[in-house]
Order: sequence, then C-alpha cells, then structure tokens
Amino acid sequence: MTPKLSLQRRDQGRDVRLTGTQVRTRLHAGLRGGAQDDAATGRVHDEGAGVGASGRLFPDQMVLIPRCAFMLPLMYRPISRPTSVLAGIKLLHTVIWAALVGCILALPVAAFTRRFHWALVLTAVIVSECAVLAANRGRCPLTDWAARYTEDREANFDIYLPRWLARNNKAIFGTLFVVNELIVLWRWLVQP
Repeated sequence: MTPKLSLQRRDQGRDVRLTGTQVRTRLHAGLRGGAQDDAATGRVHDEGAGVGASGRLFPDQMVLIPRCAFMLPLMYRPISRPTSVLAGIKLLHTVIWAALVGCILALPVAAFTRRFHWALVLTAVIVSECAVLAANRGRCPLTDWAARYTEDREANFDIYLPRWLARNNKAIFGTLFVVNELIVLWRWLVQP
C-alpha cells in the first residue's frame, strides 16, 4: 500500500492542502518550507539546497501524481522546459484538429448511408467548435495558450500542420463543411 502524501503550503494568506497517492517523495525544500515559486517559469525564489544555478527545479524534485496530476494547480507542478509544453500543446491541437476534420469528412458518408442521426451529432460537434472560435474572436484558445511559450507567430506555430494549410485552414474546411452539409440536406430531402 502506498502512503498518502499531504502537501501543505501557504498560498496568499490561506492554507492549501492537497492529497494524493503514488507520489514521488523527493520534493524541493522550497515546496516543503513555503518558499515562493513562479509557476510560469518554474523558478523558485529560494537559495536553498537542490536548486540549480539558474533557480530551476531539477526533474527529480517535482511532484508527480500520475492519476490526478491534472487537478493540481500549475504552481505545484513547475515546468522545466517551455519547449516541451509547447510541443504538448501543438500535439493536443493537432489531435483535436484531426478529430474535427474527421467529423467534417464523415458527413457525406453519414448522408449516403442514411445515418442522419450521426450527421446531426457530427454537425453539433463542428458547430460547437465554431461557437468556441466565435467566442474567442476567431482564434482557437489553444493558439493563445501556445503563444505564452514562444515568440514565433508563424501560421503553424501552435499546430503540426504545413504552413499553407494552417494559414488557410478555416477557408478550406469551412467551405468543405458547408458543401458536406448541403450533401446531407440533399440526401435527407430525397430519401424514399
């Protein structure tokens, strides 16, 4: 049985208590002793032992909770390399983009197989993505997130796509979505 770890810190004048199992126990003295850290850069403002010359935490001093790491605030998970975070964001963005393109390309298949309930689900997924884009002034929220980790502003700085495709993404797949919706509507109107 793995022991439970209770991590307590002072955060803006109040005690924060986090618990979890399967935790690597090598913590930095600053996390145990209440030193302040900067979550965006992973720097610890403490001259204590275990901190490198740059002030960054070493990887073996980070808290790892495999099952619930997503629930910890970023201030408890120092980021050692912004490029690895950017790569993760780009990968996530590419996977989401591929799923949405798959939904667009599946629309005519659903129409020709007369699976109109699936066409409705696919349309709802795409329309919800359009609502997210509209709420964010035409930009994907992942683009804004990726912009925090790089100065690059090429069309494909936030996604693993060729530059020309990333630049014309909305025009290409927006047009394809409208055409495929017209195919679904046509097949629905001419059904026997």
